[in-house]
Amino acid sequence: MSISVNYIRQLIIKVACDTTGDSVEELIGRGRLEIPPRDAIEFMVRLEALFDCTLGCLRYEPLSIEIDEFSAIVNNALNVRVSTASTFCCSSTSRGAASVR
Repeated sequence: MSISVNYIRQLIIKVACDTTGDSVEELIGRGRLEIPPRDAIEFMVRLEALFDCTLGCLRYEPLSIEIDEFSAIVNNALNVRVSTASTFCCSSTSRGAASVR
């Protein structure tokens, strides 16, 4: 399963707006995530839960990053997870282990 970077970007914007109360127009107009420390942790927890992955950014500090750059980071994290899962599934079935569907 592959999720497009554009879809990831839209989800990041939605979660950021839900967390900070900013409007979508404001956030897109800035082109950057500018999230204070307290909200940054909640934002990252929500994203990690949504994408079921670990992004390694749970720190009590402001989050300031271009939306497109952050979308690429999330996309890379998801691709690593998917390729690791694919490798595991392929290697398991090649040894004759039952696959779960």
